[in-house]
Order: sequence, then structure tokens, then C-alpha cells
Amino acid sequence: MSKCFSETFCSPSLHQAGGAIHGTYFPHMDGLRTFAVLAVVLYHLQEGICPGGYTGVDIFFVISGYLIGGGLMRGLKEGTFSLTSFYLRRIRRIMPAYFCLIAVVLAFGCVVLDCDDLRTLGRTVRSSALFITNIYFSRTTGDYFSPAAEENPLLNLWSLSVEEQFYLMIPLTLWLLWKFREKAVKPVLWGVLGLSFFAAVCHMEHLEHNKAFYLLYCRAWELLAGCLLALAPAAEQNRGAGWLRTAGWAGILLPFVCYTPSTPFPGYTAIPSIAGAALLIRYGNHGWSGRILRHPLSTGIGKISYSLYLWHWPVIVYWTYICFDECAPWDYAGMFLLSLLLGFLSWKFVETPFRTTVSWQNPQKAFLATATGCLMLGLAGEWLKWTDGARDYWHVAANNMEFPEYWKGPAFPPSFGITPPDRAVVEKGNAIQPHHPELGDVTDYPFVLLGKTGQAPSFLLMGDSHAMASSPGFDEAARLLQRSGLFYRARLCPLSGISGSGDASSLTLLRLMYPHWEHNMELILDWLENTPQIKTVFIHNRWIELVNN
Repeated sequence: MSKCFSETFCSPSLHQAGGAIHGTYFPHMDGLRTFAVLAVVLYHLQEGICPGGYTGVDIFFVISGYLIGGGLMRGLKEGTFSLTSFYLRRIRRIMPAYFCLIAVVLAFGCVVLDCDDLRTLGRTVRSSALFITNIYFSRTTGDYFSPAAEENPLLNLWSLSVEEQFYLMIPLTLWLLWKFREKAVKPVLWGVLGLSFFAAVCHMEHLEHNKAFYLLYCRAWELLAGCLLALAPAAEQNRGAGWLRTAGWAGILLPFVCYTPSTPFPGYTAIPSIAGAALLIRYGNHGWSGRILRHPLSTGIGKISYSLYLWHWPVIVYWTYICFDECAPWDYAGMFLLSLLLGFLSWKFVETPFRTTVSWQNPQKAFLATATGCLMLGLAGEWLKWTDGARDYWHVAANNMEFPEYWKGPAFPPSFGITPPDRAVVEKGNAIQPHHPELGDVTDYPFVLLGKTGQAPSFLLMGDSHAMASSPGFDEAARLLQRSGLFYRARLCPLSGISGSGDASSLTLLRLMYPHWEHNMELILDWLENTPQIKTVFIHNRWIELVNN
């Protein structure tokens, strides 16, 4: 899904990328931003419209690297380089809209979210204050395309953290190289680019998709590609440039329509988007390409792309949350239009004033305001953690409702002639859980009793948290029917039959995601064969995980 639009329009570059206005503004880059941000927005609205729209983030990484690298090197060549000026420009460009968005999302979350979701939002706000949101998501949500990630209204801030971390490193790195070894600038940047790309590929090959997707050292090569493009000699618009423009458009558009969330990404699959963005930055300002990218509609949306990106994802998450994920076509149209409106208002009344007002050109004032904003956000996130998601402050009655603790129900003892499988691995929520050094949390009695007590069980319910959610209904129905049964919770349903799949990569991924899956499957199958009393088995699982893999 998303997500990198923090770079200013007015970072100077070493050479013109095909006709800059006032020497620092490139209209065709605004047009390129438009295609990138619309791809991301459409992907988030409905995956089928633009299944590979998440690659728009990579396009923005290249643009940001190009403008930042070019501006820094120009300052070094002209002797005007200043860390204070650099960070002042970044603050004035990024922070006002960033703080405004987080404050509104947090305030609205206090109105609509329950304490558990609000506590999670508080953790995200706290990481956002430190610009480590990408690290937070890599550790807590796992895969970017997982359902858990899709429910966080600040997920899109991960790319802002990647950029901010890059901004902390690249100015000092370039200054040191320029000061002590000027000729080493390009070789060092190329070397770091290669190492970063190698790290991303290695993580992808080891199925550590979360690290490859979120972390700076796996994404730096995309930003550095833009930096190195800015250091290259000026482009010549010769006869072959037309083919390069066409190749650039193919590089960015084909992933939009050909990639899906199941495409291994990033790594090798990010190359077309990076190369396409670089070619269009260099050659896209002329001919038919330039007419498209410089069209007033393209440049208009491009100018608000940062704010549009910031606002579209919270709008989608909260709108879907309120609709209980049952959205009609007009809901998606409403999300799109509201995102555009909020993006425009943020650009008009938040971004622009802070970029153009003279009083905010004072470094001391800007740095103090940024520190204050980060401190306030950090404290807000910590407070939500301390108060368990404001459990006793908002929605008190709903937050403290007592739900049937079926997952803590009575453990089934070895009686009625039934012996549970030995050393079956269970998750939290299944009775008693002593620790086993090899298998993790295990118990000799992994079942929870459902229905009438004192009667031999005749059915088994097993599956993941979806099965757990339905177990109170099974319990009540069994009581009414004077029946008894067992509940066994397993993350991946043991009887799914996936072990017979011929897809080796899917099996490898499942084994990494659920290391005890096959162990449990063998135990349950053997146990059922030797337990004739169990006549009915109910399997309840989130099958989409099996379909996707």
C-alpha cells in the first residue's frame, strides 16, 4: 500500500531535467508525482483498480533522492552548503502537514476507536514522533500486505520515516566525502547503492519481506538512484530520447497493472519502477510525454500530492471502520473525493503558509516548534499506553464489557477414554501453557471443553481466532442439544491439506510463518484416527491465508 511524498518542489538540482521554471521547479516532476500518488490511492481504495499501485512509493523515493542529492551537491560546489539551512527546509516542508495529520487522526480515533485499537494507534503515534514508524511496523505488523497492517490509520507514515532517516545521513555523508575525497562521491554512492540492493534481495530470498519492505538499508538504493541521477551529466534530447521516454512510461505503468500484493516486492521487482522514474525525470519533459506530465491537471494534483498521500489512508481506514467493512461503490467515491478535498485544504492552509511565511524562516523558531510537536506526540502515545487505550476515559462502558472468556474455559482432562495428543503446540488462549524448550508453549491437555460437562465429547471444533470467536456459539448450542465437544485452537488449521501442495515456495513460507503447523497436523490426524468417540469435526479458519499462499 504506501506512501512517500515528503520532498519539496524547490530543491535545486545540478542540471536541468529538461526545462526548469525559475531554475528550481520542474513541472514534469509534479506530473510524475500525480501518477505515483493516484496509483497508491487507487490501490488502497480498491486493489483491483490498480493492483500494483503500491509501487508509486518507489517512484517518489527516486524523485526525493534526485532533488535532495542534486540540491546538496549544488550547495557543496557553490560553497553554500549548510546543515542548518537543509534541515530548516525539510522542517518547513514536511512537519506542519505531518503534525496536523497525526493530531487529527488521533483526535478522531479517540471518538471512534475502542481501547485496544486506540492503544495500538498510540504506539504508532509514539513511533511517528521519533520517525521510526517503519521500524515499528517491521516488528509488529509483519508483511505490509497483511490484514493487521491494513487496519492502522497511520501505516502510510512508514515511508516518511524512511526518508527522514535518509535525510539524517545523506547531508553529512556527502559533506565528508566532498571535504576529504571529492572524487570518491560517486563511487561511494554506487557502492552503498549496491549493498542496499543486495540486502533487499537477501531478505526477500530469506522470506523476510517485512525487513526488505520497511527498513532504510533495504530502501536506500532507490533514493540513491535518484541522487546519482542528479550527479550525471545533463541529458541530450536526441533521436533516441523518444525510446527512452517510452521505456520510462513502461517502467512505471506496467508494475501498476501487472504486479499484485502476492508479487515478491521489493528487490528485483522494484527495478522497473526505479528505472522508469529515472528515465522520465531525465527525458520525460519533452514531446508527448512532456505534454502529459506538464498538463495543468497533472501539475495541480502533483502539487498537493504530499498532503493527498498523508490524508487518503486515514480517510479510507476510518471510513471502512465506521461502515464495518461493508462499503458500497458510493463509499469508495466518497473516500476518494474526501481525500482530494483534505489534501487540497492541507496544501492550501498548512503546507503553503509555513513554506512561504517569512517568520518560519527563523531556524530557532522552526527547530523549537518541531521539538515541541515531537514531544507532544510522544507524550500522547505514552499516555495511551499507560491508560490502556484510555480505557477509563472514553467509551468506558463499551471498553469494560465482559465477554465470555471461552478461551480460558476448563481444560479437558484425560477422561471419558480420550487422551489428548501429547505435546501439541498451542497458542495463547488455550488453557494451561507450560513452556517446552523446543516446541514453545505446550500442554498435555490443549483442549477446552464446550457444551455439557460430565459427558463424553462427540465433536471437535478447531481453527484460528475465527474459530475462537465462534466457540461461544458452539458452546451454547451444545448445551441446548445436551452434547459435549472440544475446542482446539491452531493458527493454521491442521486439516487444511496444504502439505500435499506442490508449491515448494508456499510450503517454505508457511513453515516459517507457522513453525509448529506440520507438527500439530500430524498429531491431530493420528489422534483423530485413534479417537472414534469424535464423530464430527468443525474446521473454522481464515482461509484467505491459505489461498494467498
